[in-house]
Amino acid sequence: MPLPPSLTTTAPGALPQLLDTLPALLWTMDEAGVLVGSTRAWRETTGVAAGLFTAAFAPQEARSLLGAWDAARRSGQPLRWTGPLRQADGTSRPCVVEACPLPVGDGAPALWGANAMLTTGGPGPAPVSAAPGEPETRPVAQAYAHTFATLVEHSPFGIGVVDADLRLVVVSRGARPTFRTVGPLPGRDLGEVLRLIWPEPLVAGMLGHFRHTLATGEAQLSTPPAARGEGDRHPEAHDWRLERVFLPDGRPGVVWFSYNLTGRQDWESRLHDSEAFLSAVLEALPVGVIIADQTGRIVQDNAANRDLWGGPPDTAGWEKYGEWKGWWPATGERIRAEEWGLARALTRGETVRGELVEYEPFSARPGEAAAARRFYLNNAAPVRNAQGLIIGAVAAEQDVTEQIAVERAQQEDAARVQLALAAGAILGTWFWDLLTDRFRVDEGFATYFGLDPALGREGLSLEQVIATVHPDDRAGLIEAIEEAITRGGAYAHQYRVRHREGHYHWIEANGRVEHDAQGVPQSFPGVLLDVQERRAVLEALQSSEQRLLELADNITQFAWTADATGTITWFNRRWYEYTGTTWDTMQDWGWTAVHHPDHVERALQKFGEQIRLGEVWEDTFPLRGQDGAYRWFLSRAVPIRDAAGEVTHWFGTNTDVTEQRRAQGQLRDLNASLEARVAERTAELRRSNAELERFAYVASHDLQEPIRTVGSFSDLLARRYAGQLDERGRQYLTMLQQGAARMKALVDDLLTFSRLGGEQSALRPLDLTVPFTEALARVQARVTETGAAVSAGPLPRVLGDGPQLAQLFQNLLGNALKFSAPGAAPQVQVGAVRHGNQWQITVADQGIGIEPAYQERIFEMFQRLHTRDQYEGTGLGLAICRKIVERHGGRLWVESTPGEGSRFHLLLQDADAAPDGR
Repeated sequence: MPLPPSLTTTAPGALPQLLDTLPALLWTMDEAGVLVGSTRAWRETTGVAAGLFTAAFAPQEARSLLGAWDAARRSGQPLRWTGPLRQADGTSRPCVVEACPLPVGDGAPALWGANAMLTTGGPGPAPVSAAPGEPETRPVAQAYAHTFATLVEHSPFGIGVVDADLRLVVVSRGARPTFRTVGPLPGRDLGEVLRLIWPEPLVAGMLGHFRHTLATGEAQLSTPPAARGEGDRHPEAHDWRLERVFLPDGRPGVVWFSYNLTGRQDWESRLHDSEAFLSAVLEALPVGVIIADQTGRIVQDNAANRDLWGGPPDTAGWEKYGEWKGWWPATGERIRAEEWGLARALTRGETVRGELVEYEPFSARPGEAAAARRFYLNNAAPVRNAQGLIIGAVAAEQDVTEQIAVERAQQEDAARVQLALAAGAILGTWFWDLLTDRFRVDEGFATYFGLDPALGREGLSLEQVIATVHPDDRAGLIEAIEEAITRGGAYAHQYRVRHREGHYHWIEANGRVEHDAQGVPQSFPGVLLDVQERRAVLEALQSSEQRLLELADNITQFAWTADATGTITWFNRRWYEYTGTTWDTMQDWGWTAVHHPDHVERALQKFGEQIRLGEVWEDTFPLRGQDGAYRWFLSRAVPIRDAAGEVTHWFGTNTDVTEQRRAQGQLRDLNASLEARVAERTAELRRSNAELERFAYVASHDLQEPIRTVGSFSDLLARRYAGQLDERGRQYLTMLQQGAARMKALVDDLLTFSRLGGEQSALRPLDLTVPFTEALARVQARVTETGAAVSAGPLPRVLGDGPQLAQLFQNLLGNALKFSAPGAAPQVQVGAVRHGNQWQITVADQGIGIEPAYQERIFEMFQRLHTRDQYEGTGLGLAICRKIVERHGGRLWVESTPGEGSRFHLLLQDADAAPDGR
């Protein structure tokens, strides 16, 4: 298309701006396919701004597009290619790519212009805005002018430019059909042209959009595309967009972009109709159909497939097909993801026909407790586009579960017949043609009855066969045969026949009488079975059952049986003797009449639930006797199962527990009385202990003053008058001081112990190092005196009472220093080990140790293992320690070896693991 003069004299930056405002996916490229220029819509939609233009397509599609473009480039002909475009967000949309060579100056490299048209709905290129560009050289502007003109000429979009006076500057080839009745367009007034093809209201509205964009610079969009050509036999629909640009003369103008939607709407309508038709066909098909895209994602299925699988398979790609439960029937091996027919069609292009698959549906069918394995014939094929590329696959699945079951049953029946014949269980077969009254038998039948096999093949009379039957059984046999022929269907009858050796033998004849559509008997085939041993076993079983019934009638409990549904089928004699009922009144659910009305509903509900679960039933409820009085019975029923594990019937008993319940009630009353007396006694003991603790506290507190007085004056007497006393006097004075000191220590320990029985203060998080350090300071004088070595590892944070824990460590350290090995400096180690939410604290020494017999006794009050001459003390120190630990919710114990030392262990709560999160 020749350029208008107004665009040939290009203002700096105007044409690049025009190109970048195009909402179409347009680009130019060299002969190597490398991008030279592109619209912003292309860059934003594809995310590709440089390099090969095929980067906007998946690898497989890129190879196909490159091949098509290479062929077009060699021939110099325009390119048209259809396939998916990969967008910047990773999704793909179908598009049509068109490209053609661009006219360039002499000696300039060859260029191609191209555009991509998206062929389905969805978000299109974003609108762009235009503003004056930066100055550039005239040759570059001239090149842009040629490029723009060529792109406009070949673009399928309607593109046009109007100046500030709304006069047409340029109109693309794609827009010309809209103005086909108007004639030459450049330089004409836009309103004049529009009034020639559109009604005035539509023209006025469109001119208003142009003026608004020209004045404000705001882009205008069609909402929805609804412009129609007036007077046309086939009105057109357009999608349009207006953008303000600056023209070469520096004045603003408006560029419009429009796309004729008429063809696309028709295509979309036909596509919708086609898809609706396809969906209807799929839903009507009796076979399951699955359609997948090129990744293997299931995009459509039908009702038959959902019935087949118990729901649509929610699969993101063929790699996930391995989650489907399928097996190869011949080997029993699990089908891997890549082995499913749909995956093979997608990845290998393979067509699968009539492949038998065993599978497990995603959910159970109605009436099934769990999904059961089934069979289907699988057919699959790839779906290819115009270039032969696989873009998806389809699979058809026909349920053949019932056919497989029938075939297998037939095979099993044939196998059983052959085994029975080989084992001698089937004596022979016959075929009676009822229309000709010809009775043919096989060799086994004839031999067993002592008949001529040749006659059996040619045909016998029924009388010849009846003659071998025991005289007592003939009438019954003839009656059964006649009844079967009249009725049609299955036939079975047992009777005795004379063996060729002369004795009679029990057999069973099994056959089937076939009727035609009018009910006329046609044929009567059958087999003879040897039931001599079976009848012997049955007679023995009946004899055994009779003995069992006699036993059940004479036991003390009631006994009964029920079928699989819980319906009673038998009561023993003891039931009728107690209830005074008969079978006529008790059968089915009549037995509920003898239940107490306050308990019958509960008993029935529990019984029904256990019947449904197939589990042992046990309950206790009263039953009315024939005298009208109720007695309590323990009732129990167990399910009886067949070889397959299915419940066939129930056996139950009712045991009279009236006296037991009476005894249990008396025992409960006695226990309640004893518990009340124990509670009363416990309360008395608690009161007594509390009084003792108060007495100990008061006594120890009140004794402190006189003991302090005795100690103070004996010390004063020793300081002032010791020199005036003789040896014996001074000895007496020393004994007085020592006694006062021991009494003070005893009272102090007793007071400490009694205080521990008071109200418990709240335990708080604390660093155990603090009370340990305080205790070590209290015994420091003894540490120095004995030359002891006391060491401690890292101590944890615990929940505790600081003063009490300090007293605990003081007593344990004091004992470790006191009971040291003779002649050796005490060695004391303190450590901590975590056990769950508790810390185990250990105080270990290398002292004299404790005998095992006394390792529990030492924690009792006033328990001493040594005399005061050997080791001082009050006998309360370890009792105080245990009470402190117990008040902390812990435990205190000792491990000791005489002569080697002792290890005192105590458990305290970890502060960081406390329930309140402290």
